[in-house]
Amino acid sequence: MWHIISNPIVKKSLAVFLTGLVIKLTDDFIDREYDILLGKRNLADVLEAGILPYVILIFSLACLLEPHTSISLFFSSYIIGMTTNYNAKMPSGLYGYQESVIIFFMGIFIFGYIEMISSLFTIAAIQFWDDYRDSREDVNSRKNLANLLGKVECILFSIICLLSALYLDPSKAIAAFFSAIFIVYITYLLLRTKEVSENS
Repeated sequence: MWHIISNPIVKKSLAVFLTGLVIKLTDDFIDREYDILLGKRNLADVLEAGILPYVILIFSLACLLEPHTSISLFFSSYIIGMTTNYNAKMPSGLYGYQESVIIFFMGIFIFGYIEMISSLFTIAAIQFWDDYRDSREDVNSRKNLANLLGKVECILFSIICLLSALYLDPSKAIAAFFSAIFIVYITYLLLRTKEVSENS
């Protein structure tokens, strides 16, 4: 079993999947109150107070497998996630765009520009796709890029970013693509199980 996990491609794929799960859980934790207003449920409803310990545990495992991949993807998710908050003042006292610039150059300094930029393209591709998928539910949301840019434009940007990510780091991009699909399915199963248990 350990021989399989020690394979570089398998290690990177697992790290990408686990980091994607961490990003999804973190996003759901941050958006919980907003989703409640929209009548949506997310993984924060399933895990409740346990969501933060799970995030720390899962991210620790991801970093053990592939620290460069995991951290660069997480940095990129923070930068991309800040898209609609660039002019907002953060708890650090800095504006969103300032934090994003710092994290971007920190990532390049630590991991190199190929690792960081490929992670940015990878996360951007998934974000555009996810916003397109959620555009009907988030019709009044200013955070949804499909509503801000247009659905066709959102899909085109997703394809462009995915192709760019594939060019820079094929294994990371492919692992992220399939991980996104698995995470959507896992989320559906967990929410469905929670709903059934509450109604039984």
